[in-house]
Amino acid sequence: MMGARTARRLLLALSAALLLAACPTVDLSDFGPGGSGDRDGTAIGPIAGFGGIRVAGTEFADNASVAVVDDRGRGIASLREGMSVTVLGTIGGNFLTGAMTEVAIEREVRGPVDDNGVALDNAAIRVLGQTVLATPAASIVNAFGDEIALSTLKGMLDDGFRPGLEVHGAVEDNGVVHA
Repeated sequence: MMGARTARRLLLALSAALLLAACPTVDLSDFGPGGSGDRDGTAIGPIAGFGGIRVAGTEFADNASVAVVDDRGRGIASLREGMSVTVLGTIGGNFLTGAMTEVAIEREVRGPVDDNGVALDNAAIRVLGQTVLATPAASIVNAFGDEIALSTLKGMLDDGFRPGLEVHGAVEDNGVVHA
C-alpha cells in the first residue's frame, strides 16, 4: 500500500508546474502604413484576459482553429492569463480588436527548480541557475490547473522532488526574471 507522502510525490511527479505572471512591458509591431483599416500585425506580451485573447490592449477574436506554436503540443485551450505570447493576425485600425492566425507561447526559462531553489523571504526561485523573482501577481500552476503556493513549491523541494517550471515574465539587464 502506498503512503500519503509517496502518493503525493507520485502525483507531483506527474505534473509540471508553470510559473505565470504579468509582464510589465508589451510591444505592438509590424504594422503597415498609417490609416484606419485592419492591417497585419503582431502583438507581444502577457495574456491579460479571455473572451478571445487580450494581449497588449487588443482583444483577438476567439478562433479554435488558430495555430498554437509550442514545443509541448499545447492548444488554445491550454493558454492561461499571464502567459507571455506572440500573436500574429489582423489588428483593427483602432488597435482594440483583431483576428489571430497564430499564437506562439514564449517563456524566459523552463526547467527543474534548483536544489534549495526557493527562498520564501524574498520570493525568489532558481530554475536552471536563473534567478526568478515572483511578484505578488505571480501564480504557480501545476499541470492539472491547480494553483499552488510558493511555500508548497518549497515543501516539494524539501521532500526531495524537483518540479519543472515554465517561467513567463520580463528580464532585467542583470538577467533576473520578474514573473
